[in-house]
Amino acid sequence: MSDGFLLRALAVAEVDDLFVYPDSAPLRKQLPLFLGAAVSSQNSLACCCYSFALTDDTGSRLYVYVLKEGTTSFCAVTAQEQQTPLFALLASLVQLAAADASAGLLQPAVQLLCGALLPPSVGTALRIVLPPFGYQCQLGANAPAGQLPAVDELLFDAISALGLSQALEVWGALLLERAVLLLSDCVPLLAATANGFIALLAPLRWEGTFVPVLPAPLAAYVEAPTPYLMGASRSLIDAQHFDLSTVLVVDLDRCCLRRPPAAPIPPLPLDGLSFVEPICADLARRASAAMCLRAAPGPAGAGGAGAAGGAGGGGGG
Repeated sequence: MSDGFLLRALAVAEVDDLFVYPDSAPLRKQLPLFLGAAVSSQNSLACCCYSFALTDDTGSRLYVYVLKEGTTSFCAVTAQEQQTPLFALLASLVQLAAADASAGLLQPAVQLLCGALLPPSVGTALRIVLPPFGYQCQLGANAPAGQLPAVDELLFDAISALGLSQALEVWGALLLERAVLLLSDCVPLLAATANGFIALLAPLRWEGTFVPVLPAPLAAYVEAPTPYLMGASRSLIDAQHFDLSTVLVVDLDRCCLRRPPAAPIPPLPLDGLSFVEPICADLARRASAAMCLRAAPGPAGAGGAGAAGGAGGGGGG
C-alpha cells in the first residue's frame, strides 16, 4: 500500500476527542478502537511508544505509530515500516507543539509532512528538519521484497527475552502458518515483539492476519481458525475461556510458551540448521547491540534507556 508519500495522515487523540489531518472517516472510526487497547491496559504507562496495523479488505496494510503522553496520543499513519525515524518524527512534533503555543508553526509543519514524498530508491534518504529548534529525523525507502529490513535492535531485544530456543520455536510456527498469540499487559512490548517476528521472516512475507494489539471488544478473534499473529492483554485473555487448543500462546510477561495440544508444532528439521544459523547469529547480534544501547553511560545512555522503555515497546503494525 505504498504510494510514495511519507504519511497518510497525522492524528491527535484525547480522551473524548480525535483530530485527523487530512480528515478521514475510516480513520476516525478505526483509531479509537485500537488506541483504547493501550488506555485500558493494566500497565498504563504515562509515556510510551507502540505501533499497530490497519488491514483493508484487499490485505493491504497501513501502520500507525503512536506516541502516548498522559491521556494524549499522537499518531502517524503511514505505509512505511520504519520504527525509530517515525517515533522521532512524532516526538519532534510534540516538542514543537509544546514550544509553539500559538500553533503558528505546527499547522504548516503537519501539512508539509502529509504531502512529503519518500526517496524513490534504497540508499537515498529524506531528511526532515522542523524549525525553529532544528528537530530532525531521517527516513529512507522501504527495503525491497526479499531483503532483510533494517529494523531496530530494540525489536529483537523484545524477542530475546524469550530465549533463543523459544524464539526459534515461535519463528518456526509462523513459517508453518500456524496461529500465534502473544500475551502481555504491556502494549509497547506486544507491538515490539510482533514487529520483530515479522521482520525475522524476511525474505518471506507474512500474509496471515496481523494484529499486534488486539482491542478488548475483538478478543473473541483469538479463536479464529486461520493463521494469525496477534497480541492481546494477558489479563483479558486469562479471564476468558477461549478455545486456544490449536494456538501457540506466547506469554511475554512470564517468558514461556503454551504449546497447542490439538495441533503440535513439529521441531525444526536438523538439515535446516544451516538456514537457521544466520538467523540465530543476527538475533544474538541485535540483542547484544540493544543491551549496549541501554547500558551506554552519559546523556546518550539516558536517551537509549528512554527508547528502550518506549520501543521495547515500539511497533505498526
